[in-house]
Amino acid sequence: MAISSTALRERVGAGEPVWYLVPDGVVRYIHKRGLYRPDHVQRGGAD
Repeated sequence: MAISSTALRERVGAGEPVWYLVPDGVVRYIHKRGLYRPDHVQRGGAD
């Protein structure tokens, strides 16, 4: 199954599930860091 990164970001931003589209580790990473959410503010710098 192919999915574009744009479609993935849009789904996450809309609160739609992506667990069946990407590996579990990717879902955890996105959730842990709050990526692609409308209220998420990206900051530069190292973790």
